[in-house]
Amino acid sequence: MSALRYADEVVLAPVFRMTVPEQRRLSPERVVAELNAAGTHARYAPTTGAIVDIVSGEAQAGDLVVVMSNGAFDAVHEKLLAALAQQTRPA
Repeated sequence: MSALRYADEVVLAPVFRMTVPEQRRLSPERVVAELNAAGTHARYAPTTGAIVDIVSGEAQAGDLVVVMSNGAFDAVHEKLLAALAQQTRPA
């Protein structure tokens, strides 16, 4: 969690690694609460669509967006790039 404290904003999703026992599994809600308590703006997003909506709706030109995942994660990388590209096109 300490590495995330340096971010301007953090958006966490559910953990889908079902091979890890629940009591040992990362709790995104707990991490969000701890980050917010430490002064880092953090939110929990329950779906890939919610992550894309949050990031693409709030990202500004020049922002650095980092997506970390241990797998394909419902193609979040491609969906986010497409949504951000839509934000930069003139109306």
